[in-house]
Order: sequence, then structure tokens, then C-alpha cells
Amino acid sequence: MGYSNRNRSALTTERLHPPAAPLRRMVEEAANVIKQSDTELIVIPQPISETLASRIKMYTVLLKDSCPCAKAGAVHYFRQFFSTDQNALPKEVDFYKDIIEELVRIIGCKLASDDVKFEATWALTNLSCIGQEINHKLVKTSCFRTLMQNMTSSHSRLALQSVWVVANIAADCRECRDKCRTSRMMKLLAHKLNDRSLSTSNLQTVVWCVQNIVQGGRVSISKSTADCVVRALNSRLISFDDQLSTQANAILWSLAHMADDVNDFSKIQIITRQPRLLENVMMIFLDESLKHLHVPALRLLGNIAVGTDSQTDTLLGFPQMENVIGVAMGSERHRCEIAWICSNIAAGQHRHVKYLMSHDNFYIWVLEGIHSTHTRFRKECLWIVANLLSTADDETYNWLVSQGVCMILPALIQAEDIRLNEKALAAAVNILRRWPYQYAMLEQLKILSHINPDLLAEDAPDMILTHKRTIEGILNAEAQKRPASDAFVSYSTLDDVTSDFLKLSSRAQNSDVSK
Repeated sequence: MGYSNRNRSALTTERLHPPAAPLRRMVEEAANVIKQSDTELIVIPQPISETLASRIKMYTVLLKDSCPCAKAGAVHYFRQFFSTDQNALPKEVDFYKDIIEELVRIIGCKLASDDVKFEATWALTNLSCIGQEINHKLVKTSCFRTLMQNMTSSHSRLALQSVWVVANIAADCRECRDKCRTSRMMKLLAHKLNDRSLSTSNLQTVVWCVQNIVQGGRVSISKSTADCVVRALNSRLISFDDQLSTQANAILWSLAHMADDVNDFSKIQIITRQPRLLENVMMIFLDESLKHLHVPALRLLGNIAVGTDSQTDTLLGFPQMENVIGVAMGSERHRCEIAWICSNIAAGQHRHVKYLMSHDNFYIWVLEGIHSTHTRFRKECLWIVANLLSTADDETYNWLVSQGVCMILPALIQAEDIRLNEKALAAAVNILRRWPYQYAMLEQLKILSHINPDLLAEDAPDMILTHKRTIEGILNAEAQKRPASDAFVSYSTLDDVTSDFLKLSSRAQNSDVSK
């Protein structure tokens, strides 16, 4: 989708969050404890060498030490060690097994100071950037329960660093994200979003964490939890300014992901009911000074268009939506996305089809898209026509036939999507039954020759074979009724642009027009 938030390492905070003074003294005192005979103290990690295994083992033992100074020194070492070049670190999970267990134990230890917990959490943050297997190991521990406890800590740096660990883990894979998608976790993050005392950088961390957790859509959380998160995101979006531009981008993507669930439209309902939210998103898209927010804003509107008919009605009820469609249609950057949105609108009710067809030059734009060399744009425009032929009322359908929609059927039948193939053949049957004079056009186009032979095998879908037999029967019957010279089809209402399209289609009918 044009964005990436993969495992943002805490290495950059090395300068932002130096050890607190008490912890610094503990680290210095640890020099008297962390020693080996005839070996000098190691504070800054050395490059990978033959002695790495024994050194790691020594510091792992010190993590378990009852001496606070030894424990603090070991935690500080691992925090620095995991912030080195992570490509050079071992990837084997067993190498980190004991370290992970001890760090997780420390962040949940009531006897450990908040400063030591903060350093241990920081070490986990860097550790979570090493690889997927490490994060899979982390989620199998009790770390989430402990991190959620620490997210409510009065120690602000510990609370925010705990959020950072969750964000890194959630960015790893679908399995890790699902582990983060608990009602308690989401409500804690919503509470953080509502905290107006958060600094800009800390707010960015919280929003980024929410985005990583909901990324990929299909967020299975309760309606009350979803409502809590959406309200918190909306409150931040309404109040954003130039300084919160990065957060606004993450907020829009988070809302777009929340709305992305074709199996549960309840979250779309929650979003559409938020005061000023949709209107604000549309105004963001129409604001030329906010181009960096246009992609997530349009994706959010598109995911809402996938919802129920009433949710689509709500979307189209905003006068700004008409301008959004017009601007996006004229933008090479957004034409694919708006074509996808229009294809979903066209799959709705008659009123939704009429809404689209009322836009100036909409159908001409769709025809141009079908002959575009851009694969996705062409595919989405084919879907628009296929859905129009499935949902249009009699008046619109008659207009489409008069405009030569039959010329598009070969491209639909050749598309590498069986759903488009089936819709095209069903439309051909419908057109032949209601407008029999079109048989000459379909005969000339050799409509059945465009069917992929693989779809005509014995195990082919029944509907494809049924449509094929029906079309053959109608064509044969019409051929017997009419003289051979009766091949005239009138398109007197065509304008120049559409006529040019038909000429292009005629020349291309024997060429490969699939993806």
C-alpha cells in the first residue's frame, strides 16, 4: 500500500534517552563485579568473535544475579549489544532463549527499579528487530502481560518504551499482530492517544504502534473496543496541524485498516458515525498542501465503499465525495485507486450506478482505462463495466448497449479472472435476450472464441458452460431468423471519443488484450 513500518529499531534513541543518573552509577559500580580473572571489563560490545558465546553466557548469568549492580550492568550491556549492526548478530533462536526469558522476567519483577526495567525493555526493543523467529519466541512468553502492566507505569519513559516493543513485534507478521490484538491492549493504546500531555514524538510512537497492530485489516476486536480506538484516533485527526503531519498519516492508515474487513462491517459503521470524520478525510484529500496524506485518505474512503449499501449511501451523501471522485479521476497517481472505489460503488444499488454515471465523462474515462497499458487501472475499469452490466437498471443498461458496450465483452471474457469471465458471459446472454439485434455484433466479434479453453474442460465451472451453450443457442436461432445481409447495428448516439474507442476495439479484437 505504499508504506512500510517494519521494525523501527530503538538504536536511534541512544542519544535521546541516556541512562538515568542512578542507573549510570549502578553501571559504574558493576565494574567491580563484572570481571573475569585476567580479563578486562567489557562495557561496549566487541565485534562478533570466537569469544562471543562465552561472553554472552557470562552476561546472561549476571542477569540472574541477585546483586542489583550486576543485574543493572548486564541489562545495560545487552541493550547496547543489540543496538549494534543487527545483520551481524546470530539469527538462531536458541542463542537468545535464556536472554529473552531473563529480560522478560526483569521487566515484570516488582523488586527491580523502574530504571532497570526501562533498560531491559529497551533491550527487548532492539532484540525484536533481529528476526521473525525472535519475535515468535517473545510472544510465547508472558511479555505482553508485563508490557501492558508497564504501559500504565508512572515512569513515562518505561511506559512509552513498552509501547515501542509492542509496535516492533506487531510489525513482524500476521501471527504476531494477532497476539497484540487484545481488547486490553487496544484500550490501553486508546487511553494513551487521549493523553494530551504526550509529546509529539511520544504520540508518534503510540499512533505508529496502533497502525502496526491493525495493519492488514480483519481486526477481530469487540465493537466497544473498536469504538474506543476509532474515537481516540478521530479526536487526534481533528486536532492535527503541520507539526503532527506524520501522525496524521499513521492515523489515516490505522482507520483505513480498521475499515478493511469484508466479513464484519461493524467497524465501518463506527467510523461513519464519528462526528466530522468522513468530511475531514475528504477535505484532507482535496487539500493540495496535504498531498502526503492523499493516499491513506483515499484508501479509507475506498474501504468504506466496500461496506453495506447504507454505508455507501452515507459516503456518497457528502457533497465533497463528488469532488473527490472528480479530482482522483484526473490524477494519474490516484486513478487506479478511484477506479477500484468506483467498481465497488457500481456493485451496489441502481442509485449508486446513477450516481457514477452522472459524473461528466465518467464512462469515457472508463473506456480509456480499459485501453490503458497500466495493468491495475485497466483491470479496475473492466470491473466497473462488469458491475455496471450486473446492477444497472433498464434505462442505464439500454444506454450502455446503445454506446456499444458489447465491444468490451471480449476483453472481459479474456481477463485472467473467472469472475469477470462469468459476468461477461452472463451479460452477453442478457443482451441477446433483450436486444436480439445485437446478435450480429456478437457474431462478428466471435464472442465465444475468446473463452479460455481451460474453462471449457470437463471440470470447468458449470456457469461458464451453461452461458456458452445459451449463447450458442441464441446465436444459431437468430441466424436462422435473419438474412445474411442483416448485419447492421446502429450506434447513432455515439460521440466522437466513443467512436474512436470502437475503432480501436475492432482493430484489437484479434490481439491479446489480457493482463
